[in-house]
Formats: sequence, C-alpha cells, structure tokens
Amino acid sequence: MSGLPPVLDARGLELVGHTDLGGKGDGMQIMRNGDVVYVGHMGDFGVGTSVVDITDVSQPRVVRQIAVPKGTH
Repeated sequence: MSGLPPVLDARGLELVGHTDLGGKGDGMQIMRNGDVVYVGHMGDFGVGTSVVDITDVSQPRVVRQIAVPKGTH
C-alpha cells in the first residue's frame, strides 16, 4: 500500500489504513463500534475525542473532533 507510514513491528498484524487524525495523532485509547472508531486523546492539542469513519478501512476519515473543555484533562 503506497503512502502509508513504514511498519516498524507487525508481529502478525497487517496495516490496512492510516489517518494522522488531522495532525492530532496523540491517541491513547481506541474504541470501535461497527464502522466508527472513537479515539481518546491525552495531548496538548485541545482535542478530547476524535470520531473516525472506517466504512472503508483503507481510507479512515475523521468526521468529528470534540474539544476538551478548558481546565480539564
């Protein structure tokens, strides 16, 4: 697959798609529900949760990023 980042250590896994989460790729927890993935963030980007459409797993698409309220972690 061209355009994907290099795989450093697969150990039985296959890279099928990639998103940089709109430049906010500090995801710490990933939860899947059908064709939607919810990514919980922990960084300083101001995003608490990204919602990603994985209907086409080779081209995941960020559909929403929910901001973190000020003064929260």
